[in-house]
Amino acid sequence: MQPFVMLAHGAPANGADGREVPKSLEPLLESHCVDCHDDAEAKGDLDLYSTPFDLTPGHGFETWARVYDRVKNREMPPKKKKQPSEAKRGAFLNELGRWLQAADQGDIAKHGRVRGRRLTRTEYEHTVHDLLGIRLPLTENLPAEESGAVFDSEAKGQQFSHFHLEKYLQTADMALNEVFTRLREGDVKYRWNYSPKLLTAKGRGNYRGPEVRSGKVYSWAIRPQFSGRMTKTRVPKSGWYRVTIKDLYGVNAGPDQTVWGTLQTGAGYSDEPMLYLARTLEGVKAPKDVVCDVWIRKGHLLIIKPNEGNNKMGKGVGAGMVSYKGVNLLKQGVPGLVFDGITVERIYPGGSADKLRKLLMPGVSFSNGKPQLKNPEQEIRRLVTRFASRAFRRPVTPDQVAAYHGLALSKFEQTQDVCLALH
Repeated sequence: MQPFVMLAHGAPANGADGREVPKSLEPLLESHCVDCHDDAEAKGDLDLYSTPFDLTPGHGFETWARVYDRVKNREMPPKKKKQPSEAKRGAFLNELGRWLQAADQGDIAKHGRVRGRRLTRTEYEHTVHDLLGIRLPLTENLPAEESGAVFDSEAKGQQFSHFHLEKYLQTADMALNEVFTRLREGDVKYRWNYSPKLLTAKGRGNYRGPEVRSGKVYSWAIRPQFSGRMTKTRVPKSGWYRVTIKDLYGVNAGPDQTVWGTLQTGAGYSDEPMLYLARTLEGVKAPKDVVCDVWIRKGHLLIIKPNEGNNKMGKGVGAGMVSYKGVNLLKQGVPGLVFDGITVERIYPGGSADKLRKLLMPGVSFSNGKPQLKNPEQEIRRLVTRFASRAFRRPVTPDQVAAYHGLALSKFEQTQDVCLALH
């Protein structure tokens, strides 16, 4: 008979050195287990000759704990097989149980009962959104999850470094800056109606925009990079915008009677080539307004164009400088998306500045964007305690909140600005 393999994680109280299977386990294993669970049979995919006696959680611990459970519950050996005596079964369970318990206690002493874990970047974004009442796309500022585990939230697969900590803190600052700027200044109002003339106006560099025909905008399926860009649609500040494409329809559609296209955002030039998909556009025969909420970065513009796919591509418009002079893409049968104009309006999906004030500073009145506090020390303690209870997801004691309150009060005394103090 081959010897059992053993690599023990921790030794029980009897002082065994962990280099061979405890002698008290061998009688039951040899007489009742290895006939079905050896290297030849390996029923249930269990080969006791090749299975290390490694009681490290996540390695062999679960296997040997399952052996213990099967024997204890009298599932093994099977009822049709010869059964061990009660004394033999009890001795086996007692010895294997001591090994499993010692391994478990050793692992707890080394790692704690719960592995340290952090919020994934998606969990962090959702948490910050709930706490602060905003809807910034925070995940793009945080390191990608590269755990290799089944789920990103598994502690055993997570990484955490100074780099992670720095990025999470920077992202928190970005979110807080957004919140307290809006608390003080209110919401920026921005709404612009772009006519066909504005949407086809030339910006810097070669023209790559759509064509204006009969008072409508025609965005054609043509090959030049960044075709369909509308330079006048650049936004002044990063944020959420509601984009309304007026009376959109398709011309020269394919067999499905639809011209498929995309609304994208981006700088629109080769020195910053990244484009961001806002939504897929469906140009059918009947005109209809298309409304979508889009996160647009500061200085980025809108691009509307048919998808290339199997579309017939327009000819004669040029490669660098696009010109529709003397070219009739409609007669060429080139697919196009047609619309009457675009409206872009700044929005706040998480709620208005007034809603933020009620969420984060309830009971505080504002005058010209500045919070009015009759008793700063008392009010700051109340606001810090309330926010800490929400952030910790449990009630907090005065001792737990004392350090935060002291920091905020000190900063307030230096600046006389409660927003900076709470920030």
